[in-house]
Amino acid sequence: MSAHIRKPRVHLCRVSPRRDAIDSYLAPDDIAFATEPIWELPPDYDAGDTLIVVVPAREPGVLNIETLTSSSADDRWETEDSAGAEMVSIPGIEQRMGEPTPAAPVTLDPDFADRWMDAYEAERTHFTPWHLRDTTGCAEGLRTGFAGRYLDIISTGLPSCVCCGTEVFDNLGRGGTEKLQQHMCNAEDAKDMGYTHHPDLDLAVEVCESCHADLHDPFGPTVMDVMFRSRPPCPECERHHTIRIQWGMPPGPPPPGTIAAGCVIPVDDSGAWPPEFRCGHCGHEWSTPGQESADDVSDPSGLSWDETTDWLVESLADKPIGFILEVGPRNYVTGEENDEDEDVVCAQIQVLAGGVLMLRRSRTELGHLLLVDYSTDDLVLEQWYFDDHFEDCTDGYLFSRDVTLLAHTCVTWIQENEGNGSTNDIGCNYRFPDTLLPPPDPTS
Repeated sequence: MSAHIRKPRVHLCRVSPRRDAIDSYLAPDDIAFATEPIWELPPDYDAGDTLIVVVPAREPGVLNIETLTSSSADDRWETEDSAGAEMVSIPGIEQRMGEPTPAAPVTLDPDFADRWMDAYEAERTHFTPWHLRDTTGCAEGLRTGFAGRYLDIISTGLPSCVCCGTEVFDNLGRGGTEKLQQHMCNAEDAKDMGYTHHPDLDLAVEVCESCHADLHDPFGPTVMDVMFRSRPPCPECERHHTIRIQWGMPPGPPPPGTIAAGCVIPVDDSGAWPPEFRCGHCGHEWSTPGQESADDVSDPSGLSWDETTDWLVESLADKPIGFILEVGPRNYVTGEENDEDEDVVCAQIQVLAGGVLMLRRSRTELGHLLLVDYSTDDLVLEQWYFDDHFEDCTDGYLFSRDVTLLAHTCVTWIQENEGNGSTNDIGCNYRFPDTLLPPPDPTS
């Protein structure tokens, strides 16, 4: 009587977390990892069985298919050497089959395993476009404009992609050759960006079409993953964790992966550029060849007086109520010892309600007002006040909706009283309004 020979079975194995799992296949052999991925196999398997390595992620995928060389009775499991990672979308496989994939770890039914392997091979050789297999809501948003959904959208503040920085059309039709798209973020995205948002809002980022497709690769790279791989690696440690340094006056709070370094641009006598990048791993700072000159950066120093007026007008565009912009001597530092007998010629513009701005002029350092509210219903516009109402304001204040008028008045005040006839010695500072409470943490 012949012995029964069992046909090799097919098992789904789960390996996590996502980044460690992918690195274990793709990273060079000489790289040491702080943590090893966690492998979860079914309780019963034999040498010769097929092992499908599944990675749970925003879009779960098959990392590899291998053949076991050990059984569950052995001290450890082993597989034959394989060609490496495949990265095939499980939603794409399920769409081809018309039925879901069981949760790993699990041993597949033989008939189901045959159908699944056929669908896997078809998806591996001719993958399904992301917008046809999407289950996150992004594809639906492209079709409907996210009708009925309330979005908390992170953007660069410019018509450009949050991930790669490429200039594209924004929602008003300005910019390059394509429109920005909204990518729906998950909890891992929010954690990576250090961002919390209101639980009643969907968090999204504005990205270009190319980066949006990358974000829907199998295993679902995060926004920061796609951003960092579009930037140069650190020249010191070679890590892809490059933070962009933003100098000058930004259009709003810096986007993810960017830090604001201040308005004063530190260009030394040799003409050396300020650092453009900082490594998030080792802290090294550097610039790349071909960086724009200091005159191109958003800072008034080096501009003509007329150009400084234009710069102020642009810097005040689309700013929120409570925003403050200050212009004064470049070498004056609050809190340090300064010559008490020397005037500090400065000006401050603050955004109020109803499109009204307030300009204050002074020969002493101006503080930040703690206003009862920002309403402007009873204000008289285009009229100077010299009533010492604000004790730090020595030379009057003015309310107006005319941004160009206030910018010109501010520049004229500095030009006529600073005495050196040049913008090289003036600098600026800005402050965005604070919120009363941080947004609720959606993960709590």
